[in-house]
Amino acid sequence: MFNPKEGSGIAITVLSEGCTGKGELKEKGDVRIDGVWEGTINVEGTLTIGKSGKVNAEVIANNMEIGGTIEGNVQVINVLKVNSTANIFGDIAVPKGKLNMDEGAQFNGKIQMKDE
Repeated sequence: MFNPKEGSGIAITVLSEGCTGKGELKEKGDVRIDGVWEGTINVEGTLTIGKSGKVNAEVIANNMEIGGTIEGNVQVINVLKVNSTANIFGDIAVPKGKLNMDEGAQFNGKIQMKDE
């Protein structure tokens, strides 16, 4: 959905399925999590939590796509895409009109939509 153009020079950091990480994750580029992360996440690019991804963290991201499980509050600056396989346990803050949630997604929390 938010894939950078080929040759754009944007770095992508990946935490593969079977890998775990803990602490503070700060990235200027894009991040994809298919493993397990616990702590805090701050991504200036796009954060993608894959279907097998499990995140227990407070998250701030420019763009975000969730296909796995997240426990913690999420603040998205631009666009949030929630896939049908997503499980979200926490509050979401996103600009008005910038949330796209597929049928079947599980969500337990509050959504705050602000004017841009």
